[in-house]
Amino acid sequence: MILTGANIAIIQNNKILLTKREDFEVWCLPGGHSEPGESLAQTAIREAREETGYEVTITRLVGVYSRLSDGNDIHGALFVGEIVGGEMKPQIEEVIDIGFFGLDDLP
Repeated sequence: MILTGANIAIIQNNKILLTKREDFEVWCLPGGHSEPGESLAQTAIREAREETGYEVTITRLVGVYSRLSDGNDIHGALFVGEIVGGEMKPQIEEVIDIGFFGLDDLP
């Protein structure tokens, strides 16, 4: 099986936006798997909106990464984005906490 997805780093006032996942209870960048017919950039924008409540625009691509494992391959992209609208509203089904953190004060 081949999965594709994307994450987005949203940095504002020298702080990065992280979400705490409900399933693993770890802090991470907003992101997830692509839907059929969706580009990696569209995935990052959609996942940011769904998980954080913010409307974002992509400012640059950081890189494309792959994890290959016995036919269960995952390919993903990491983008940097900025907030252009919306308000912080974590997705109830997937996010148990959300916040902006200084790079010297990560959870």
